[in-house]
Amino acid sequence: MNESFVRRARKLSVAGAGAILVGLTMSACSSAPVPAPTPTPSAAPTATASTATAAAPAPTAAAPAADQAGRPVAPHQPVPVLGRPWGPYQHGYGTVRPGLIDNGGDASAVISHVHWRTWGGETATGSGTASFVPDGEPLAAAVPKTATIEAWDLGTCDGKLMYRAVGWFFPGEQLDKHEHIDLCTGEYVKS
Repeated sequence: MNESFVRRARKLSVAGAGAILVGLTMSACSSAPVPAPTPTPSAAPTATASTATAAAPAPTAAAPAADQAGRPVAPHQPVPVLGRPWGPYQHGYGTVRPGLIDNGGDASAVISHVHWRTWGGETATGSGTASFVPDGEPLAAAVPKTATIEAWDLGTCDGKLMYRAVGWFFPGEQLDKHEHIDLCTGEYVKS
């Protein structure tokens, strides 16, 4: 066998092993999911009287961008926030996918443990725990109950993409989108 060919083949196998180790190291240090490699046909080195060739490694694609929960997001696409604070002691406004929303008033204006099923479209939906006050009862009679939450009116406010309305409701109820607080201005809207 040609001595030059054997040396080149050894160099190619060492270089290939190095590329695999670098790839494994990079994927182990990344929090983004890495797609499984696709098998590519490999060409065995061939020798002629004067040259030896090997198949070039296939280019790899970068992993898609993802949010903290691993859901894919489009690169360079602005992600909306939930309005902006308009009063003191508020929580969740001005953030993406808030887990707690508190209007800064009484307990009936708080929803916690929010898990968003959708975010970024015309309407964002999720569920959480809010204080349910039975009809005719005082606020002191409120009990924690699972509620559905919706954010809508996607648009901009002072150049920032946001949901400009939010509301939540309990099983057996419907959300009235005609009465809400404008999350850009803080004004009460009744249409």
